[in-house]
Amino acid sequence: MKTKLILSFAFLLCNLGGFCQFNNFYLTEQRGHGMAIEVDDQNGNYVVPFFYGDPSLGETSLAFLNIDPSGTLNNVSYVLSNQPQLLLAEQSGFFKTADNGYVIANGNNGLQLLKLNENLDVQWTVAENNGSNEGYWGGHELFNNDLILAYIDFSEPYNTLSMQRFSQQGELEFEFDIELDYPFSYPYSFAVNDSLIFVSFHNLVFSEYRRNFVVCYNVFTGEEVWEFHQIEDSIDLAYTDPILCWSTSGELLYVYHEINTLSAPNNFSSGYFGRIKLAKLNPQTGQFINDEYVCETTIQIWLLDAIATDDGGVAYLWQGFSDEYPGAFAPKITKLNADLQTEWVSIYVPPDPYYNSSGGSYFLLDLEVTNDDCLVAGGVCSGPDINWELFQHPWVLKVDACGNQVVSDCTLSGLAELGESKQLAVYPNPARDRIFLKAEDAIQHATIFDMSGKIVHNESFSGALEQTLFVDHLPQGLYLVQVTTSAGVVSKRIIIGS
Repeated sequence: MKTKLILSFAFLLCNLGGFCQFNNFYLTEQRGHGMAIEVDDQNGNYVVPFFYGDPSLGETSLAFLNIDPSGTLNNVSYVLSNQPQLLLAEQSGFFKTADNGYVIANGNNGLQLLKLNENLDVQWTVAENNGSNEGYWGGHELFNNDLILAYIDFSEPYNTLSMQRFSQQGELEFEFDIELDYPFSYPYSFAVNDSLIFVSFHNLVFSEYRRNFVVCYNVFTGEEVWEFHQIEDSIDLAYTDPILCWSTSGELLYVYHEINTLSAPNNFSSGYFGRIKLAKLNPQTGQFINDEYVCETTIQIWLLDAIATDDGGVAYLWQGFSDEYPGAFAPKITKLNADLQTEWVSIYVPPDPYYNSSGGSYFLLDLEVTNDDCLVAGGVCSGPDINWELFQHPWVLKVDACGNQVVSDCTLSGLAELGESKQLAVYPNPARDRIFLKAEDAIQHATIFDMSGKIVHNESFSGALEQTLFVDHLPQGLYLVQVTTSAGVVSKRIIIGS
């Protein structure tokens, strides 16, 4: 019955599509980066993490945009402010958990891990400020609600992927390393099944041939179950962009880019042709069940995400050149039916002035299926100037079952300048016996977490704009203060010293 309803809805959208746009930017006056999107299963809203600030000054901050299915910005939740270890990069992880909450992880100078509830309040955090140049890459929730996370140290040859398993309360329960056969091998996607985690990699050393490989490990024992490698000792054939996802029937799908006519192994960006292929893998052995071409030959493409749709098909997100927008390295979505035949391919660019035919930076990085059987993608755009030191804007795009941009009567949603000064002031920092809270909205509650995620202080207030927290009972160290006001939740780190 559900499949029939989806097909009927898809037919309706195909006939009504095209009378307005949802193609929204959420504008800021600071440098930033939107890199992921998730769908709230309870209300259908879209949750978009957004990093902003200047990392060179240690001012990088994290906020979340909450957007309803029509494209209206409901609110912004400010979670972390002025954190030097947050990276403005897509090597951050963001995924939902079974309790309707979220996990976001990022790394620089150590792992930064936050668990949030359904209201985007921080439940606990893990911070390993150890001075390393670690970058977070991915993770998932396991069947027992543990979290498995993967990160890699950028300061060393990329020959080890570190895996950590945390409990629901943020306690580190187990860790192990995945040893990689090639240096500079990048993890590209992750999938889990009960006790197993599947990780795909591609090798990007330009002096060697491009190679994909997939490994499977038991997350409770750290034992390798299987691995397979795609290796071609020919300059005319190579592999890259390996993405794993589950079909609606529970099959492990493997979508990747096969490059042919690559002129030289060290000339990756000078122009090459390739096609997208889709295989099914046996989760127990890693054996290919089938391996099919699912697109025609294209030039210089970058495969970014793939997801199963409720009609038994697959949608994949990719970036590349096209005749429709000459000179634009623009994002595209391809929809395959249940027989893995192409239903449609659509190209998306930002509205003016954020799209310019003379150049620009436009990336949709994450693709999700919505509660109303559409597709929504999240990413970033810099407009016609690709200088990364200038403004970046979170980009949210919604399309119907036929690839048409979904209707919305919303104009571009103006978002005020992001910054803690308009939200909450917490001082002095470092503090000794007390800290002062000052906000533009009524302060209702404050919670202090230590760096293990444990609540060490809880206090409710009457709603004044200024409050005092006495912290003389807390040991010296680094803490997270989470403050609830009438406008939302704001978090900030403080140091308690002698």
